[in-house]
Amino acid sequence: MNRNLRRILATGVSLGALNAIPALAATTTAPGISDHVTSGVPIDDTITISNIGVTNVTGVSATGAVTETADVTTVPTGKVAQTVTGTGASISAGIKNLGTFTIHAVAHATNAAGSATAKASITDTALAQTVYSNGSGKNATGVITNSGALNVTADAAANASEDAYAVAKLGTGVYQYASAESGNASLTFTNDANASLNVSALAHAVAGSYAEATASVEGAVSQVAYAYGAGHSATVALDNSGLISGLASAKATGTDADAKASMAEGVYQYAYAETGAATVTFTNDAGASLTMKASAIANASYEATATAYNKNGVYQSAEAGSGAATVTLANAGTIDISAIAHAVGTTDASAKASNTYAVYQYADASNGPATVTLTNSSGAVLDISAAAHATATKGDAYAYAYNGYEGDYVLDQYAYAYGAGNDASV
Repeated sequence: MNRNLRRILATGVSLGALNAIPALAATTTAPGISDHVTSGVPIDDTITISNIGVTNVTGVSATGAVTETADVTTVPTGKVAQTVTGTGASISAGIKNLGTFTIHAVAHATNAAGSATAKASITDTALAQTVYSNGSGKNATGVITNSGALNVTADAAANASEDAYAVAKLGTGVYQYASAESGNASLTFTNDANASLNVSALAHAVAGSYAEATASVEGAVSQVAYAYGAGHSATVALDNSGLISGLASAKATGTDADAKASMAEGVYQYAYAETGAATVTFTNDAGASLTMKASAIANASYEATATAYNKNGVYQSAEAGSGAATVTLANAGTIDISAIAHAVGTTDASAKASNTYAVYQYADASNGPATVTLTNSSGAVLDISAAAHATATKGDAYAYAYNGYEGDYVLDQYAYAYGAGNDASV
């Protein structure tokens, strides 16, 4: 079963003008896509959310008032949700993006004679694929293929003569889940060459007095697979040949300014097999790029504070009850995981950047071999960094940058194998 589903936003705010604040208040909502299928026979349910040459936008845009809130919480407010259930049958679910597809929450507030507050959020997951199967030997398979531009953005901007507050929060950009009651569970996300996945939370506050900007992203791509029953396997795979970007960016400018940016679990992969093999793979091909960044910038006439926090740029875990547990990261392109804090003030300036567990790999086999592998090919780039800059022209300046912090590490690899004759290797 192959279907094309589209929802197009007729009026709204251009994503190319993230910091532009219109003079007139307006709110628009463009619904997302819902695909729910239950079948008692084997089925391949595939939808196309955007075709070649087509630009689709869903979500909420609220602009122009002194207080603006844009929340994307459901399919009617902009999410994409595919749920495919097999009752006694093996089933497959597929999502294709061939053109440009954007899910956004945009809140822009302005007040020339007072304070302004803007809050933009996309809760939980923006695009979710969920696959269930039950019945003996029945499998659950989920596939997402991005051949175009897939954008998920929470954008908050506040501009005021007095105080300005901007908050942008984003859950997970793309989420895949597969569960097989008595069969194999498999998930694949493919980001083709020249394709892009951009997941971002952008907060920008400009004030005549106090400015505060907060941006957070909980994940760019998340894949979770569970396989139950004797001898059945759980497999999770991410193949990137293009660009995958996760960004939490907070910018604050005022007499006093506070900017906070948090990026967590850019790529999250987990596979569990009750009595079979559990396999997790992330392949970043030659010419491909994975970027996970937390950036906080504060500029103030007096006190400036900037805090950037990045954790679990790549997180991989495989657990096998009775079988092999295998975790692999193969990088032939560029992986850049960073935290950057920049503060400029007069009386005080403080900047703190922290980058912890940038790459975390874990394999646990209760009765089988456990293997963890990270390969960085010749010519490939794996860059993990934290940078903090603070300048106070007439007072104290403090800058702290941590690659790993208070017992946390930058690169963690664990392999545990139990049972006679089973090896653990890292």
